[in-house]
Amino acid sequence: MVQQNRINPRALFFTALHNNFHGQIGAYAYLLFVLLYFPCIATTSTAYKESSAVWSLFMVFWATAMAYITATLFYQFATFSQHPEATIAWGAGSAFFMAAVILGFLYWGKQQKHKTTTS
Repeated sequence: MVQQNRINPRALFFTALHNNFHGQIGAYAYLLFVLLYFPCIATTSTAYKESSAVWSLFMVFWATAMAYITATLFYQFATFSQHPEATIAWGAGSAFFMAAVILGFLYWGKQQKHKTTTS
């Protein structure tokens, strides 16, 4: 009788995790990204109905960007000793991005307030 070589799916899965995520830290960063990224379609469609397409698109891009930044910063700070320069660069870049968005919203809010008071 010919014996078939059976591949254990669980072993294959964990091997793929280990090879692609560089250990537990990478896998945990991936889980953070999946937890926080693109909101569900029901949430997006409700935001579209209650506001606008522009706001819905912003919500989708913002959630995905925050998920990416969170996962990347977690990974970078967890592996700080291996590459401190990259970690500092990612931290500074992320802080700059978030500050730019917040300042942009403050400016946009002042413009909207100015439009409503002059109308």
